[in-house]
Amino acid sequence: MDSYHLQCIGLTAKDTGLGDYKCSYCEILKGKSQYSNGSSLLRFEKHIELNILVKLLSDAEHLCFGIDERDLLNQLIEKGFACKSALREIVNLSSAYASKVAGVYDQGGNCDLELALARYLWKSQVNILLSSEQKPTVEQIQKHLKEGMSMEISPKDHYMLKLTNVNCLGLHWVELAKK
Repeated sequence: MDSYHLQCIGLTAKDTGLGDYKCSYCEILKGKSQYSNGSSLLRFEKHIELNILVKLLSDAEHLCFGIDERDLLNQLIEKGFACKSALREIVNLSSAYASKVAGVYDQGGNCDLELALARYLWKSQVNILLSSEQKPTVEQIQKHLKEGMSMEISPKDHYMLKLTNVNCLGLHWVELAKK
């Protein structure tokens, strides 16, 4: 079995004190341990909350000199929000699907499942639209915004916020072009 944790790859001479160390992740994967508490597995890493990264990025934008890592941090935040959004959809989808598998079928649960799938598809399409080489048109942006509102996607959703910002910027440039 391949292990990708530094402690599992091999010990160096200075790490000889860790000779009896067993990686918690690998123990679970090998079936020798049960997953009981997620926080106990994360003892070697510090995990920063996404909102702290957003605050850090906004603080960095107010500096008068450029920081090379700002773009990297911005990409990290965008990917974090995209991941969080996708995970939330998966959780919602799996809970709706669990009732169907259990044999408890109701029309409301089926509608929730279809709506969750439609929202996930919408978010995937928006992600492709915004990350493609070709810049989206104002009509494409407004079409996706209208679809998102019809699916009752929260205005605070990461992709709705990005679409709204791009839409405002696009409309601003359209007004400037008219002058």
